[in-house]
Amino acid sequence: MSDLQLLIVADDPLARAGLGLMLANEPGCLVISQINSADVLDELVDSQKPDVIIWDIGWEAPAKLPDWIDNDIPVLALLPPFLPDGGMIRLFWERGIRLLLSRESSGALLAAAAHTAVHNLTILDNDMAALLLPANDREGATAVPQPLTPRETEVLHLLAEGLTNKAIARQLHVSEHTVKFHVNAIMGKLNAQSRTDAVVRATRLGLLAL
Repeated sequence: MSDLQLLIVADDPLARAGLGLMLANEPGCLVISQINSADVLDELVDSQKPDVIIWDIGWEAPAKLPDWIDNDIPVLALLPPFLPDGGMIRLFWERGIRLLLSRESSGALLAAAAHTAVHNLTILDNDMAALLLPANDREGATAVPQPLTPRETEVLHLLAEGLTNKAIARQLHVSEHTVKFHVNAIMGKLNAQSRTDAVVRATRLGLLAL
């Protein structure tokens, strides 16, 4: 499997360099460019063809979101960890950004989220999910404390199709023991009590399309 190609966007040069160094040390990640937001042009994105854009927005939301977030490339937005309200989150959510994490996220978490992003899934920091969801919708809803790995995502989709562990193992060419391990990991991340509950919770989070 080829490395995931990442374009890092950050106006703060220290944040930009830090993200580049952190992600360059993560397996399966290749940082192809590190630039500020003013330099992100359609021509640059087209020529470099990143798999995911990782955008550190800094400590304040931009007055206007740039046009380049409307292309077909997933954008993982890194927001301040302490937000007074959900206004900034809703601004991004309404523009279709479904990958929102804290600027203080670890390299491993960012790498896992980036790999998950290519499957068109939703990744939300717990606190951000609480601010985004209306109060009366929070009961029974959950956020993923850790993004699912690409393999866990595959297993989740097969679970949603109603396949047994044995059938999943046969389709993925792995052992039943390995499938059981992935299923348990998925249930743990989703705080699910059963396979069916995991599918329901994943659907609520947008991890599965109906």
